[in-house]
Amino acid sequence: MILFLGLVLVKIGDFNFVSAEGTLSCSVTTDCSSGTVIFRMKNTTNSHAGTPTGSSYPNLVCCSGVTGLGNDCNAANKSVVLRLSGANNAHVRQNTLGDYAGANNACISAPAGDTISVAYRSGSCAGDEATFGSMSGATNAHVGTTYTTKICAKITAAVVYSVSVDPTSVNYGGMAMNTTRASAIITATVGDAATKLNIIGADATYTEGGKCGDGVCTWALSIALGQDQYVHAFTKSTGLTTGGTLGSNPSSEWVALTKTNQLLSASVTANGSQNFKLDMRTPSTAGTETNLGSQYSTDVTIVASAP
Repeated sequence: MILFLGLVLVKIGDFNFVSAEGTLSCSVTTDCSSGTVIFRMKNTTNSHAGTPTGSSYPNLVCCSGVTGLGNDCNAANKSVVLRLSGANNAHVRQNTLGDYAGANNACISAPAGDTISVAYRSGSCAGDEATFGSMSGATNAHVGTTYTTKICAKITAAVVYSVSVDPTSVNYGGMAMNTTRASAIITATVGDAATKLNIIGADATYTEGGKCGDGVCTWALSIALGQDQYVHAFTKSTGLTTGGTLGSNPSSEWVALTKTNQLLSASVTANGSQNFKLDMRTPSTAGTETNLGSQYSTDVTIVASAP
C-alpha cells in the first residue's frame, strides 16, 4: 500500500493595475496641512512659481486622496509636473521639454507600482484627472488658475490579485495502486479585487531513503493512468464522487490536472470564493519509480491574476 499526501499550495499572482485605491484630488489653497504641496504660486493669476521647499509663495497647489502621495523628485516612482527656472520667482515649462539650468522641478511621487500620468490639456482636465492649475504656454510661462492650458494628472494604484485556500493540505492517507480517492471541499478565497483563478498540477515524489536509483522516486502527472504514472483531477462540481470519468468541463466533470495553467474560475468577485475538489488516482502498475509503503507528495498551485 502506498501512503499518499497531496499538498495544496498557493501562489500569489503577478501585480496588476486597476482603478486607484483613492482618487487624486488637488486644489489651490493657502493651507495644505492635510495634503502634499506640489508647487507654489505667488498669485492665482499671471503668477511666477516656486518649489514646495524653495519658495514662500502663499498659494499652494495641494493634493491628497492617494496613499503614499509625495512630491519627491528623487523618488523611484515620480513624474515631473512642471520644470521651473528656479526654486523661487520662476517661469515654468512642460515636462516634455528639457530642464532649466539647476533642474528645479515640481514633481509628484507615489508608491512603487502606481502609475502616474501628467498631461497638459486645453480647456479642462479629463474627468478622471486632478487639476493642478494652469499655465500661459508650453515654456517660459506663468501659472495661475484661469489660463486655457490646464495642468492635469492622475494616479492609478497597483493592486495585487491574491488567493488563499482552506484547507491548505489534503491527506489522502494509505492508497493501493490503481485506486482513487477524492478530497473534501477546498475553498479558494480571493482578495479585494475580482480575480481570475488558474490551477496547476505537478509530479508526485518520494525523496527519503535514497530509493529509485537517483534518490527521488517520481510519479509522472498524466491525463491517463500507467506504470508510475498518476492522475490528479479537479472539479467545481463538489457533489461528484471519486473515480468518475475524466472530461474537459470542471463545472460538471473531473478534469485531469496538467503542469500548465487550467481555468478554475474566469472571475471570482472581490472577497468571494470558489469551491473545488481534488481526486487522487494512483498509477495502474508499479515500476521502478514506485517504492511501496512510502509517502509521495505533490503540489497543486492556485494562481491569481486579472480577470
